[in-house]
Amino acid sequence: MSSSNVLDRAAELRAHIDAIAASAPDAPELDEAAIQTLLSAAVLIYSRRVDRQGNFAGIPRDAITATDALTTASTLLKSVNVAPFELGLWEAWS
Repeated sequence: MSSSNVLDRAAELRAHIDAIAASAPDAPELDEAAIQTLLSAAVLIYSRRVDRQGNFAGIPRDAITATDALTTASTLLKSVNVAPFELGLWEAWS
């Protein structure tokens, strides 16, 4: 699949996700499995890119709220059995 095709599909997916997030009346409901699939895919894509090319801002500055970020970060840490203290240590070591 070409790079431009991937970008087009990502933009289309983003439009669907925006509609779901805005609770549009015609937007489908996502179940937990679908959300887990999307989130884990995004995390893997981001992590592998950082491993290959170094850190970069994962999202635009005002794309989400601090509450959105902290809710997701907390859930990700719990999912892999990492405490916030351990995250702090990991950050200090890198």
